Amino acid sequence: MLTKVLSRRAIALFVFVLITNSTARAQYNADVAHYHTPIYNSFGKLVPWHIDENGPFDYIMDIQAKWWLNAPQKNGWPVYLTASKLTRTYEQSNGAVPGSACSLAIIAYLKYYSYTGHKAYLDMVKTIGDYLIRQCLTSSTYAGYPDFPWPAGERVLAAPP
Repeated sequence: MLTKVLSRRAIALFVFVLITNSTARAQYNADVAHYHTPIYNSFGKLVPWHIDENGPFDYIMDIQAKWWLNAPQKNGWPVYLTASKLTRTYEQSNGAVPGSACSLAIIAYLKYYSYTGHKAYLDMVKTIGDYLIRQCLTSSTYAGYPDFPWPAGERVLAAPP
């Protein structure tokens, strides 16, 4: 009896996942079809629509990296450091950037600099580091941890020197 119940539940779960996956794929296909007709390989996986001599990774990473690199300034700092959310057009939402995002960006752009050799990405890392030191330390008069890195910049945004 218990085996039949578990089998029915497993089948119901399988059908649910199959339907959910089909619905998600249909929505994804509709989104992709907005830009171009989706093409699938023999395994049913979506084929990248742009493949250059280095493959799709290089092209896609370059688009993403240049978006961050071209971010406008706010009070002398790139907007990706002064807001927790940005739109495609760099419009800001409320809130400071989480410190974890800065640390991940530093790691990512050090690796991307190593991958591309473009000094602009190394300069991005230096800017992020400068921001953390100038904007994200506790006050020097804070008794518990003076001049200690804080996860989000709370000081008044001062322009970099």
